[in-house]
Amino acid sequence: MRVGLYLILSFAAVLEWCALAFMWPTPSDGVASAKERVGAATQQVRPATTAYAGTVHSDIWSSAKAAGLGAEEQAQLADIFAWQLDFSRDLQPGDRWRLTLDERVPGPKRPRAILAAEVEQGGVIFQAVRFVSGTSTRYFATDGSSLERQFLHSPLYQSHVTSAFARHRFHPILKVSLPHLGVDYGAPHGTPVLAAGAGIVLAASFQGGAGKTVVISHGHRYQTRYKHLSRFARYLKVGQRVKMGDIIAFVGATGLATGPHLHYEFYDGAHVINPQAIAFPATRAVAADEQAAFQKIVAKEQANLPPWTPRAEVAVQ
Repeated sequence: MRVGLYLILSFAAVLEWCALAFMWPTPSDGVASAKERVGAATQQVRPATTAYAGTVHSDIWSSAKAAGLGAEEQAQLADIFAWQLDFSRDLQPGDRWRLTLDERVPGPKRPRAILAAEVEQGGVIFQAVRFVSGTSTRYFATDGSSLERQFLHSPLYQSHVTSAFARHRFHPILKVSLPHLGVDYGAPHGTPVLAAGAGIVLAASFQGGAGKTVVISHGHRYQTRYKHLSRFARYLKVGQRVKMGDIIAFVGATGLATGPHLHYEFYDGAHVINPQAIAFPATRAVAADEQAAFQKIVAKEQANLPPWTPRAEVAVQ
């Protein structure tokens, strides 16, 4: 460790090592003494990059908060891997994450941008690197392939599956066995519901047992439906075009529902299918004439990633 490298350690209340953060000085530090650097840090010298890492003990949100990530940065991380992982469902105790943040931002209220991130889930490592091309800023896998898919992995940031897609399920209110042709996500009342893909709003109305419902058409082939909503987004109206990730409504318990949750359905033509079993192709990769520049950024950003934190001790029942 050299002079001028700031190290921050974060500990949970139970004194388990949860996260760390390295802070690298900007080149403007010059050859000033360590004392001068520390004194100037609060006034004009900002580190170019900060790095964070954590291990999931209960959920990734608690781990990220313990490491010092704000709510906007947590949402940004979930956004980047939204096509590969449902952070609330897929990450388990023992899984790990690490990332770097760009500290060179104007103004204290602007969220710091993630430069590179890795998430280890069940022994599989998912990677992302930020790449700016012209006016476009996107995240790619380290080989230049796109992380983005046609649809999000889940229409909610934080949730848990309370009832999976099934051809036969005992209905808790009607007390009969019926097909459950969708996925139920349990979440607090008022949790934002996101458009799973870009499309046009076909309906935003109360629909009997389904309660308040939004229906979105995604071209000629696909359609998604969001049910039991508490309310719609203020701007939402039939015929409106929405982008993937737009907030379209909020979780509720309208219609035949025992509690707040989102019932999410996915249609391929006239056939309803399991949205958790769909594998869509990736969108546009890094252009061939930009691959060399991208790989230089990959090498730089991966070198700045902090070490992985220790895996959690997971009790075997």
